[in-house]
Amino acid sequence: MQRITVLATLFLLLLFPAALRGGAQAPVVPRSDVEEDGLRGLVHSVVSMVSSVSWESGTPVETGQILLSVWGYDPYGRMKDRSEYGPPKGTLSGHTVYNHDPEGNLVEKITYSMGNMVLTRTAISRDASGRVLEERVYDAEGKLQSWTTRAYRADGKIDYELVFNADGALVSRVAKTYGEVGHVSEESVYGPDGSQLMKRVYQYELDAFENWTRRTMTEWQGSAASGNPARVEVVDRVITYSGWT
Repeated sequence: MQRITVLATLFLLLLFPAALRGGAQAPVVPRSDVEEDGLRGLVHSVVSMVSSVSWESGTPVETGQILLSVWGYDPYGRMKDRSEYGPPKGTLSGHTVYNHDPEGNLVEKITYSMGNMVLTRTAISRDASGRVLEERVYDAEGKLQSWTTRAYRADGKIDYELVFNADGALVSRVAKTYGEVGHVSEESVYGPDGSQLMKRVYQYELDAFENWTRRTMTEWQGSAASGNPARVEVVDRVITYSGWT
């Protein structure tokens, strides 16, 4: 019996050497757009509204809200439409189409103008676990504009991003830290020479799924997080769950 088992194993090694010796490449594990957008649960849509904050006698005062974006997902967590809005009155400025491979991985984003003209195309590459490793942004004529690479922590969260221009020169490094719930709590942006350009601090209000419904971003120039900030932005979100049509 042992002789037969040994012969069978040798036969399989000859017939399928790559598969049995670990030579076959592992398939990319699909990651839903809901997950990559930092959302949890069966999210159907997200409507975001933004307001900036001005300083009056050292006191922050919110300005009026305008519509920022509308995201819609299918039952599999894939983005089906993404509309972007802008000042002065939250008017529609364009939309982004998400393209997926046969396994459901997001591989391309194409942004269109109001006149349905292509503005940018973003090509996405991933590792074997499905995490985004690189995003390359091209203009309407297919010319590379910039590209971004990501490094991850042991828990799978983004540690930092490196942003390069079309010539391959480093533009910035964006380092991230996280709060207890897992949302980004701080971002520090560094220049090519390693000097800190700005610091952003985030505060959140959460719903029952621990998705944020209000995010306050405070931004300082340089490394100091004191005194009046350079910019404060408040984003409110209305998130709907399940019940697709």
